[in-house]
Amino acid sequence: MKSLRTGDALKFHFIKEHTQPITIRIYHGERTYMKGLHMVTFLLVIVGALNWGLVGLLNLNLVTVLVGSIPTAEKLVYILVGLSAVYLLVTHKSDCKTCIKM
Repeated sequence: MKSLRTGDALKFHFIKEHTQPITIRIYHGERTYMKGLHMVTFLLVIVGALNWGLVGLLNLNLVTVLVGSIPTAEKLVYILVGLSAVYLLVTHKSDCKTCIKM
């Protein structure tokens, strides 16, 4: 098996052979770390927003349902969601393709 180097591209076909392949480029260093951090914070903010939607619509707190038996874990989830929101708020303009044009 050939080892991967910076700039190499991997192509994956999902679902069917006729779909367009998804190309993933391999990068080392800060760019990969920042992209990973951005994806994690984005997912945490989405989870937090969906949780608040469920609380408002159905009075169902999904975080409490999933980790409510461990109060420290529940508090940690809320802290991580809040920190993720702050991170996205601060870095949004440099990451958003629409905002860059403004």
